[in-house]
Amino acid sequence: MIRMVCQICFTLLFFFLPVFCYAWSGEVINVSDGDTITVLRGAERVKVRLYGIDTPESTQWYGQSTKTFTSSQVLGKMVQVQEMDTDRYGRVVGLVSVGDLVLNRHLVEYGYAWVYPQYCKAPFCSEWAEVEATAKAEKRGLWKHPKPMPPWQYRRSKQK
Repeated sequence: MIRMVCQICFTLLFFFLPVFCYAWSGEVINVSDGDTITVLRGAERVKVRLYGIDTPESTQWYGQSTKTFTSSQVLGKMVQVQEMDTDRYGRVVGLVSVGDLVLNRHLVEYGYAWVYPQYCKAPFCSEWAEVEATAKAEKRGLWKHPKPMPPWQYRRSKQK
């Protein structure tokens, strides 16, 4: 019986340990755009790209509004960053929380971001897609525009 309890404890520790290793906190010292922030982790400045979402580019319609909204939510505040990945630019890709509020989801809920289907693969992404559909139906934020262009299409159109 004791051996089985030890095995269960070890299994749980092994399963949850990676989550604890990749979560850290710091102060947001810069907001580059709606989905990229800089967090001061100790003495290190860490660029964090918000996981699973994409916001309008700065030069795109609603881009500046999105940056302003993101700034109002996190700039100068302590946040928790749960690392999910590192992108090709070396930025941490993660979930950013202020208390109980998950910024990534919050931006989708208020119509400042799309769920990025190419990169949002976690189980909660389907719930975020439902939140996006509600924001769209209620014409919140960028959904006020009759045909907002997703940023990934906007970037492609600028490359041509």
